[in-house]
Amino acid sequence: MNSIELNAKIRDLDNQDPPIFDAFGGSGKPIPYIGWYWRDVDFDSDGCWFGIIPVGADGNSKPLVGFMESNKWGYREIRVRGETWANIRALAEAAAENPTVETLTALNDAVQALAEEEQHA
Repeated sequence: MNSIELNAKIRDLDNQDPPIFDAFGGSGKPIPYIGWYWRDVDFDSDGCWFGIIPVGADGNSKPLVGFMESNKWGYREIRVRGETWANIRALAEAAAENPTVETLTALNDAVQALAEEEQHA
């Protein structure tokens, strides 16, 4: 699946009401992203930028990580490449092709793990 197809499937998934899964626990977003609506991600590139919502910014007790294509808030960003990006992309494709609590949870867990990886970098 190319980037255009994957973004279209994610956008359709994002428009489901109610969502199958809530990535941020109250946001209504099945895929972890920061922003009001899904903005296209270049899944065909060799990496991706992710935003990190700091603890307490939205009442959250831990950092929240998500795709973020427009950083209007000045949140910290991390660039993900290589095997980690390939894994996240594969999980995004699996979730878009077969959106279940399990596939969406696996994607969310991989994205949220980026906060932990960054702390140890």
